[in-house]
Amino acid sequence: MITTGAASDSTYERGFSLVYQAYTPASRYLTGAVDLLKATDPSAKRIAILHENDKFSTDVCNAVRDYAVDQGYEVVFFEGYDSGTTDFAPFINKMESTAPDAVLGGGHFQDGSTFAKTAIRKATACKTGGAARGSTRVQFRRDRGRGYRHYRPQPMGDTGELHG
Repeated sequence: MITTGAASDSTYERGFSLVYQAYTPASRYLTGAVDLLKATDPSAKRIAILHENDKFSTDVCNAVRDYAVDQGYEVVFFEGYDSGTTDFAPFINKMESTAPDAVLGGGHFQDGSTFAKTAIRKATACKTGGAARGSTRVQFRRDRGRGYRHYRPQPMGDTGELHG
């Protein structure tokens, strides 16, 4: 069986021998964003991670937290939010107090778009961001406006090709 929409690592850790994955596994969804941050902003040292409290987003963000620490970053904020959250100001306020150099996270399109708009309105000092889902959609790029022009979503697959 070839799976084209299931990227959670747990599916492939159950001993199935004929299941193949077309997507990047959840554990690697945002590792490219960390690598990109390291390559483009070597002065960045502090990362904040905000994610939706669903299995996939949590898997992605647990993996990127571990990877970031392995790469020498300090994870200064790690928090989940409930599905359907529309007010990200409290999270941004809390996150800003930790002075991150970059924000990474995972959720769905609407979450990421709402978060980016709120961060822009609040003139968040953080200059780099990455998201697990939705950030490659044209509507996301339109919605985030010019204020988040340094937004850098994750590479798609292992090609290193960047979208956004």
